[in-house]
Amino acid sequence: MSLGVSETGLGGVQILPIGRTNALRNAFLAAAGVSAALQTGLAFALARALIGPATFLVAHVILCGALLGTAIVALQRSEDGSNFLHLALWSTIGGPYGAVIAGGLLALDWHRAHQPADFGDWLDLAAQDGRPPTRGRLCNAYLDGRLRILGASGTRPLGEILAAQGREEKFEALSIVGRRFDPSLTHVVRAALQDADPSVRVLASTVMAKLQTQFTRNLLAVEAAALRKPGEASVWLDLARAHLGYARTGLLEPSQAAAELIQAAAAGERGLRAAPHCPLAAAAHAALAGEIAQSQDEIARIQDAAGLPRRTVSP
Repeated sequence: MSLGVSETGLGGVQILPIGRTNALRNAFLAAAGVSAALQTGLAFALARALIGPATFLVAHVILCGALLGTAIVALQRSEDGSNFLHLALWSTIGGPYGAVIAGGLLALDWHRAHQPADFGDWLDLAAQDGRPPTRGRLCNAYLDGRLRILGASGTRPLGEILAAQGREEKFEALSIVGRRFDPSLTHVVRAALQDADPSVRVLASTVMAKLQTQFTRNLLAVEAAALRKPGEASVWLDLARAHLGYARTGLLEPSQAAAELIQAAAAGERGLRAAPHCPLAAAAHAALAGEIAQSQDEIARIQDAAGLPRRTVSP
């Protein structure tokens, strides 16, 4: 529905449907015309001595009372009915001239309400120099959705955040690691464990324990599934992959990771024995054994560099 703008008698702006605004305006003009005609007729009759002053006064009061009643009804239906109240007051004061004065004032209000807003001179200046000024460019960019915050889409490595001095940023980095862990983020937790801030070290230890607990629970769930179906090769191969994945997270010490690889190899052998003549199981076991051997070599290098005893995977 289209909208029109009309001003109330107190100077506020009210948004009304165009059809409703036109109806109120037509009703006001009709009331003003009738009031002016009746007031003029009474004045003419009084001047010609057709009626006495008392009769004129009574008729004037009745007419103004009717206008006031109309104004009250209009105010109850719409705030724009204040125009009828002006008509009643001006008719009471000015007689036949009151309706003319009220109509003229209302016409001025309507004319002012429909004047276009002043948008300044920036458009004229833009037309003179051929390009919009800064305000114009910003306005166009805002309306077109082209405003961007510089660097808002950039990313910072979590390692750089931990190297900074902001405690809140370090807490946020560790919380991200805890919610969306990936083995590539293990160095973030281990760097936080060496942070100079004790609160950061405590939070890093908490995150490390939480991640280890999650992996342990997952291992227990997969192991329980394997024990429920000991004759299926797939469940034992899943258990072997779970142990291998835990060993590769970097959350464990080298000796603990080596122990997980030993359990992964044992689960893989159990799966191969469950289906010795299945080519798919044999291929999966071979691929798994290669990954276990590669991880064993990596852990062995770490143990040699730290001077720790090795734990080898049984063939």
